[in-house]
Amino acid sequence: MSTNYPLIPVILSGGSGTRLWPLTRDSLPKQFLSLTDGDQSLLQKTLDRVLICSNAKASDVITVTSDAFLKKTYDQFGQLEAAALENIIGEPSAQDTAAAIAYAAFHAKKIHGENVMLWITPADHHVGDEQGLKEALQHASQSAQDGHIVTFGIKPSSPETAYGYIQRSDEKLSDGTFRVERFHEKPSEEKAQHYINDGNFYWNSGMFVVSVSTLLDEFNALAPEIYSVLDNYFKDHQTGRPISPKVYGILPKISFDFAIMEKTQKAAVVPCDIEWSDVGTWSSLWDIGTKDPHGNVVDGRVASIDTKDCIIHSNALMVAAIGLKDLAIIENGDSVLIADKNDSASLKKMVEALKKTDAKETKAPPLEKKPWGSVKTLSHEPGHAVKELTLMPETQTSLHLHRHRCEFWTVVSGEAVALLDDQNHNLKAQDTLFIPINAHHRIKNVGKVPLKIIEVQCGDYLGEDDIVRIADSYGRSAA
Repeated sequence: MSTNYPLIPVILSGGSGTRLWPLTRDSLPKQFLSLTDGDQSLLQKTLDRVLICSNAKASDVITVTSDAFLKKTYDQFGQLEAAALENIIGEPSAQDTAAAIAYAAFHAKKIHGENVMLWITPADHHVGDEQGLKEALQHASQSAQDGHIVTFGIKPSSPETAYGYIQRSDEKLSDGTFRVERFHEKPSEEKAQHYINDGNFYWNSGMFVVSVSTLLDEFNALAPEIYSVLDNYFKDHQTGRPISPKVYGILPKISFDFAIMEKTQKAAVVPCDIEWSDVGTWSSLWDIGTKDPHGNVVDGRVASIDTKDCIIHSNALMVAAIGLKDLAIIENGDSVLIADKNDSASLKKMVEALKKTDAKETKAPPLEKKPWGSVKTLSHEPGHAVKELTLMPETQTSLHLHRHRCEFWTVVSGEAVALLDDQNHNLKAQDTLFIPINAHHRIKNVGKVPLKIIEVQCGDYLGEDDIVRIADSYGRSAA
């Protein structure tokens, strides 16, 4: 085996997660939601997991996300590990996983050189057995240092038709690692059952371990249309500079599996059983959720009678269920889903139909968490919006300004100090404050209970990206 080199985690944080509507929205894909046990989002749990299992420094973690989600990624990493903000890189457009992985590989080469090992992992998956993952990672790293691209094959527990499958050969490459015989597309249920009976087939987890040099050599040989564009770009540009949308937009939209893994002769697989889920459907969330004595996974204000094997979620309203079985009942403030929890295909069609009508319920959630509390949208119309801000004790917003909107604040409960340009204002219940366009402002909760404020926004543009941060306690960027 060759010399040991550092292992650099690469988190892929793209995707839309339409199969988990109405919780997911265009502006809030599933990696930013707390969908499993605890308050951390899937993205935050992924960051925790890669740091624990790889022993990498947070400052070395590379995260690839959409330019549109840079702000949310900064927000969530800032709450957890500020050093992880150093290598967040944005994609100007969604070009699929081949482009994202190649982009990260060139970035890693520029910083660390071509001998480092990359552990590439999605941001929105669940792993219940971190010790098992750690052991699989050690096996994968050994084989990757010998020049292989190692993927993690998950031992199937059921004949899943929503996953691709990896067929391993009998050729053992190193301890715990086998050569890949073939990749298989999502099968019929009958074929999936045949795969399970065979015993040499595994779910494709979308995780890989590979050296930068091997990865870029394979891109050069198998996907030169991606390699040549990024190679030329990185020769002339520094890593800290955002990539040109014009350059990135010409990269082909193709998955890493199609572009590289199904063509390479260097594919290897580490079979593992690590309580993995892609958390892509309501049934998968039910599978990994904590169940009550009747098999229900319940979150929020829920009451049920004679109801079995359902997943029921409430964000704002009381949800009452009587005599139901195998349903997903999901309430999210502005919308309610009632569906067969196992029918993810129909849900995807439903969301596509809603988007064609430009339904606002597919765009942004009514309640969004912030490092300091939450923001609930009460009304949003052209030219004005009404929101309820809740700040937890001893927290504050960033010092920021808006280019396109003014704001009117009314304190409902609690005590605050608001900084407006160079003047402090002490505010309590029923006090108001006007925030002009371009005014520097910040609000701080100085009381011992949550601070609630009604904010009325007025202007020609009310997008959440109209925030210019001057200072921030949570390590967030200026946009």
